[in-house]
Amino acid sequence: MKNYLSILTFILLLFSGCSKESGDEKQEEIITISKGSVFGNESLYSEILEKNMNYSIYLPPNYSKSDDEYPVLYLLHGMWGNYRDWVTNGMSAVMDDKINNDEATEMIVVMPDGIDAFYCNNYNSGNILYEDFMIQEFIPGVEKKYRIKAAKNSRAIAGLSMGGYGATFHAFKRPDMFSSCYSMSGALEMGSSAPDLKEIINSKTTGQLSEFPAYSMECGTEDALVFSANENFDRFLNEKEFQHKYIKRSGSHDWAFWMACLPNVLEFASSNFK
Repeated sequence: MKNYLSILTFILLLFSGCSKESGDEKQEEIITISKGSVFGNESLYSEILEKNMNYSIYLPPNYSKSDDEYPVLYLLHGMWGNYRDWVTNGMSAVMDDKINNDEATEMIVVMPDGIDAFYCNNYNSGNILYEDFMIQEFIPGVEKKYRIKAAKNSRAIAGLSMGGYGATFHAFKRPDMFSSCYSMSGALEMGSSAPDLKEIINSKTTGQLSEFPAYSMECGTEDALVFSANENFDRFLNEKEFQHKYIKRSGSHDWAFWMACLPNVLEFASSNFK
């Protein structure tokens, strides 16, 4: 009887050990995905524009767990869009994926409302002082409210279409503010409707050009709206011997193309943060 009980106890312990080992193996397969937080209806009152200006913001996974300051990316939308466009089209999932895979720095992403003003003053002979609002009120206001490293080496800007123009305009006009700039399907030739980007660059000396932010542009070869403008701008930058990156690949003027650009934007911004 004692031998029987001993054998039975041994068998139970053996199965118990196997069950525990199997459970451990299952536990090892669990991968925790850290997620950032998205706030899609934030606002800041503008004295210049005399109204509340909306914006969306992405805070990285560890923002609520620490007192650290983070670099920032200003991510601009296109014409007839708004401050929720990037959020609606899934930017937070791309952010989380790149950060969790150590392919992007943990950063804050701010998405302002461009109100179809091309992110400049008096677009198309209008009277909207958007540039003044963005530089004098919006960026300082956001960087005061959130734990943002408010310095050139920790500040990037990017945008699509109208936002590609806006990002390029601000980065080239104020090279002391941004470490990098990324234009996606940028509307880079605006005629007299908005400040001429080429004139801004031509007004700079060779020494000043060397201090410009790192610059990259990406455009779809089937984008009938802006492909020729991007080709022309790339040619102009090459003539100025301005170092930059130009990616042209199959794609149109749509969200499928821009969401495929976003991982490149995040890696480019991250590589230029210091």
